[in-house]
Amino acid sequence: MTPELTDGARNFRLRMAVIDRESEVALDMTCDRYGRTVHADAAAAARAHRNRAAVEAYTTHLAPHADISAPPDTCSAASRRTQTGFRTACPSSSSG
Repeated sequence: MTPELTDGARNFRLRMAVIDRESEVALDMTCDRYGRTVHADAAAAARAHRNRAAVEAYTTHLAPHADISAPPDTCSAASRRTQTGFRTACPSSSSG
């Protein structure tokens, strides 16, 4: 791992922590005291803002370090299982 990638990963984790906290505060303000969403439009806007900020953080901190010359084999036997043991969908694979 290069120092630039290490810094980018650390900055990304920090930015995601801030984004998570900001979105939780915004979503909390859309709920009543029982946890029910009472302002659906504001909650949807908060989620959209969170998603845009997360993509921006990724493109700023991690995407410049991505190795696009060798994409991962997303349908290998090891990656077809999740931690719970269920198979994931692999469109290029006919066997499950």
